[in-house]
Amino acid sequence: MSPDQLADSELRDRVAAQLNELLSGQLAGNGTRATAWLARHMAGGQPTAERTRVWRNIEDRYRARQPQVTREGRAALLTAGAPGAGKSTAVDQLGVVDDGWRRLDADVVKDYLVEELAAAGAVDDVLAVELVDGRPVMPRELAGLVHIESVAIVELMRDRCLRDGENVVIEGTLAWEPAAHRLLGELARAAYREVSIVDVEVPRELARARAVERWWAGRCDPGSGLGGRWMPLSVIDRVYPDPGERHSVCAANARALFDSDVARGLPIARLTVVDSTGPVPGDRDPRAALRSAATAARAAAVGAGHGCAEDGGAAGAAVLPARHLLLDAGLVTDSAATSSAPPPAECQLVGHQHP
Repeated sequence: MSPDQLADSELRDRVAAQLNELLSGQLAGNGTRATAWLARHMAGGQPTAERTRVWRNIEDRYRARQPQVTREGRAALLTAGAPGAGKSTAVDQLGVVDDGWRRLDADVVKDYLVEELAAAGAVDDVLAVELVDGRPVMPRELAGLVHIESVAIVELMRDRCLRDGENVVIEGTLAWEPAAHRLLGELARAAYREVSIVDVEVPRELARARAVERWWAGRCDPGSGLGGRWMPLSVIDRVYPDPGERHSVCAANARALFDSDVARGLPIARLTVVDSTGPVPGDRDPRAALRSAATAARAAAVGAGHGCAEDGGAAGAAVLPARHLLLDAGLVTDSAATSSAPPPAECQLVGHQHP
């Protein structure tokens, strides 16, 4: 596809509308094609013996991508935020994890599964459909068909990570609060010493635009055999149920998780919010208020010695610099206080920590 087509927003929107219509109904994540595929490989809610071998092969392929993961560090980072918010990018920019952390991302598992789906010939009819840009449907655009299975495989991998005490980044949205609390309970029972939550908040419009741009860039990439990952915009809309609220439900769920008794019982629990939704509320000058809070937070963190950069933190765990921590002192933001790759312009860093 030419650069002109990549920049053609009208063509992009026509292809998106065509895909949205094509992938509804029986091709939706809960449609008959997805459920029939699952029924073929599941028995009594569990994978068949043959399918279990497929899952194990996928797990082995996934783990081989990161052979040098730190074991017995028992530190975890959970992401929160709408699809398209830029969660993985924010984690990278904050510089709080390194190559010693296992990153669990269901999107990577979806790639393995759609490859297998296509190789089995199960979606040949769909992949043969030519869209208005002159190209056929791409395998990654069928990721919704394997969503349920990808989540199950990631949970299987996560169980193994926790048994081994690996430092782990669990990428997700925290859009469903019961699942978030269940996950935190699993980490506590596995004796994890440090749990950080990074919530990335952007307005609904920006999340939608990023998801579309990411899909279109992948579809237009001539070197991508899988294409771009298609996501119905309704998936994003569901985490913004109130049209007047610029924050997603993921923000409230992340805060509730951080405020829970389980989080307070951990040796170290942190919540960092990368907020790009607008100015700090209140009648004080935001910059002055934030500078004051940042100063108080740094003093409290250094004085208390709770896992800040100066005292090294929990064994085997990467930690946020002290200026990113806030011991219930308010808001902290400091665009110059990040790692070598700063967060996007016009965003705030808001941090909280237990104990």
